[in-house]
Amino acid sequence: MKPTIIFLLLSIPFLSPAQSNQSLSYQEAKENCRRIAEEKNKASTGSLVYTGPDCMIGAMAPDFSVVTSDGRPFTTDSLKGKISILNFWMISCPPCIAEIPGLNNVVKKYGRDDFNFIAIGIDDEKDISHFLKNNPWTFDQLASGSTLIFDVFQIGWGFPTTFVLDEKGVIIGAFSGGTTDETAVQNIEDNLAAIIAKASR
Repeated sequence: MKPTIIFLLLSIPFLSPAQSNQSLSYQEAKENCRRIAEEKNKASTGSLVYTGPDCMIGAMAPDFSVVTSDGRPFTTDSLKGKISILNFWMISCPPCIAEIPGLNNVVKKYGRDDFNFIAIGIDDEKDISHFLKNNPWTFDQLASGSTLIFDVFQIGWGFPTTFVLDEKGVIIGAFSGGTTDETAVQNIEDNLAAIIAKASR
């Protein structure tokens, strides 16, 4: 039985706070996110305030070791030396599906020499394999990713969530949510282009 997960349909700003040269551990950043959310909700007028994953910018990626759908090892060290784009998604998430052509365009634009492109899906291997036959996606695929999504990366911002990591494995961009119409493609391309351009300066 698949878990029921609520995903956000709003685009979330990805602008980062000022960063120091010293990166945080992943758990330190998660604690900062919790504090930020508490402060925002205390200051609100009674309605719950959403806090996006941009609070994770400046954190090192957590340690993990898994295998991709094509049988290749995928670890924290696999991310080092290239800019990495990680997209957390699931089949039953319309905004996730709507942005796939834009993610394919990003792969085509930047190539794989200096970039890693990884899609981490919650659905099992069989379902993702069937889905990809009708929805080509040029990211490296990781299926049955519940443990990686919820226990390791502790994704709690809805789907899709996208992280961009620098060559050292530090998160330099993070955003979640999306649209289900034709704007989804341009939005994901623009968001990633802005983060990559900033990283290249």
